[in-house]
Amino acid sequence: TCALPILFEMNQYPALKWHDKIRLSLRSEELVEILDNAAKRAINYGVLVHRVMSSIKNLNDTERVIEKFHSEGILTADEKEQMDLEIRSLLEIKEIAAFFSDHYVVMNEQEIIMPNGETLRPDRVLTHNGKAIVIDFKTGKEHASHRRQINTYAEALSKMNYHEIEKYLIYIAEKRILRVS
Repeated sequence: TCALPILFEMNQYPALKWHDKIRLSLRSEELVEILDNAAKRAINYGVLVHRVMSSIKNLNDTERVIEKFHSEGILTADEKEQMDLEIRSLLEIKEIAAFFSDHYVVMNEQEIIMPNGETLRPDRVLTHNGKAIVIDFKTGKEHASHRRQINTYAEALSKMNYHEIEKYLIYIAEKRILRVS
């Protein structure tokens, strides 16, 4: 005789809403793709400038960071040269260069985990003698959401006992710095 396959029927089974349990952390090193489309390349370039700026600890770190992006294959030789000029032109602005001095303890792209589990990641937080400066680099045009975002970062820092907090938005393409009050 031939054995018949056993038929299973599942009327009830446990279900897990995995999207409520898992949070995906995306890092640009894993995401950056050099695309053929000119508009996408321009967007990617803006994102790369943002990532490079967020990776630099101090003024002496610039060349090393750009070389790292090049050696990882994220920047071509031509893009490396262009990036170097772009970053140097930003850091020639006195107010921006001040944020890259050795005067501060620097935390780039460091996650702040809130009591409710939400994760915040300001681009740059500088601390010195109980004072904090939070900086967010922007590649696009000014938008009200940018102020809300940096105010959220500042609120989190105040809960971490930083009571004197300055907030700045740096618009990379415009080479403009905005102090948020």
